[in-house]
Amino acid sequence: MRAFVQFCLTCCLLLAAGTLRAQSLNGPAYPPVETILSNVVTRALSVASQRDPIYNYKQTTIIEELDSKGTVKERKEKFYDVKLIGGMPRAKLLTVNGKELTGKALQEELERDKKRAQRYDDKSKKKDNDDVLVSRELISRYVFQIQSREVLNGRESWVLAFRPRSDDLPVDKMQDRVLNKLSGLVWVDCEDFELARADLHLVERVTLLGGFIGALDIFNLEMNRARSPFGIWYNQAGSLRVEGRKLFSPIRYKARESADDFQPFKQ
Repeated sequence: MRAFVQFCLTCCLLLAAGTLRAQSLNGPAYPPVETILSNVVTRALSVASQRDPIYNYKQTTIIEELDSKGTVKERKEKFYDVKLIGGMPRAKLLTVNGKELTGKALQEELERDKKRAQRYDDKSKKKDNDDVLVSRELISRYVFQIQSREVLNGRESWVLAFRPRSDDLPVDKMQDRVLNKLSGLVWVDCEDFELARADLHLVERVTLLGGFIGALDIFNLEMNRARSPFGIWYNQAGSLRVEGRKLFSPIRYKARESADDFQPFKQ
């Protein structure tokens, strides 16, 4: 569940790329969309290459499982300590519903952390885009168009609408089935070319093996990012709603995350 939520909160960054010539709009002239998005990719690559300094923050994730009427059946509140390295979060679970991990649960989490660290350090096992939030491979999947220029949290941002480029996009991983069907809006900071906000949803139902294994009917994601006093951007708050089916069991849940206490990591 944690990996899926993290994927959800980070996938909108993967979508901040595309190609479409800017159209003429009322008001001041807008730069070409390809120029904005080229700068987004350049920024993402630059951030990914920075291994030092490391930043640290606390993150709270609340996951609620829903019944068919939308009533909460189960609620979990998880508290994480997060290290931000090269723009990528490395989260360590500290408590679940206010209780510290002990025994087997603690050992399993430590083992997961160890494997994540080994994967991060072993360059030979990495793919080219593993540590880059915006990959060039994804650029060709989407069509973007400038909608407006807005002030967001006191900073100017470009507002871009996006949609899948076609109905027949490549599927190499399970998550591609979702990414290939997403549409919505992204806000790109005019100065830093970082994603400042995202609001996205499925354009149509996603099925696995024709719906035999499962299906995803609703996937709504909203994310807000913040520029820290140190000039580093991070996921400050986000929400997710998912409805679908896994085999014959319905899946309905919503999740929200928030982050605070952002500061340089102290050894």
